[in-house]
Amino acid sequence: MGSPTPEQAVIDELSRPPGTVTDLAEPQRGVPTPSIVTGGVGFVVDLDTLRFVKRRQAGERHVFYVTFAAEHPRLGLLEMKYAYPVEPVPDRGWRTFGGAGGAGTLSDRATQPGVNLGGGGWPDHFYAGGEIYCAGADIAQVELRFANGVTLSDDAGADVALFITESSVQLPATAVLLDPAGNKIRSEAAFR
Repeated sequence: MGSPTPEQAVIDELSRPPGTVTDLAEPQRGVPTPSIVTGGVGFVVDLDTLRFVKRRQAGERHVFYVTFAAEHPRLGLLEMKYAYPVEPVPDRGWRTFGGAGGAGTLSDRATQPGVNLGGGGWPDHFYAGGEIYCAGADIAQVELRFANGVTLSDDAGADVALFITESSVQLPATAVLLDPAGNKIRSEAAFR
């Protein structure tokens, strides 16, 4: 059975019991650790801290950027940031179909503007989201440009870029940061 609303689908996903985490490298605070989680989520979420920061929609599918505190089995209490895509399940409500994110922030360490995107679902159910780090720049918009000519755009509200599309996309993709006048501040590889 699905969840009654798209938002509840995210809450239900984060309410799942912790699964088994298999790290592909030794976990270190402040360093990305590739891992595989089976049978649940990789942490225990404090749902009282869950905050829906931003939402976007394409057709019937939604993507939410959320933050929350979670207890990681080895790293302790972490501030998490995730993009969760949600889709309808015919006659059964809503369900998440993936998710991308992690802990920490680059904002206080960034020496140049950028965006830290995570996502998935390509080629036909693409979604992505992530933190924008301004490093002193006035970023108003982020574009995501794909090899097949599809361009997605989002405002820089809440210092977050969030994307979802019904269009088929082809990698690689480039993130382009724009100022309020639409001038390019910087571009960087986003997905390869």
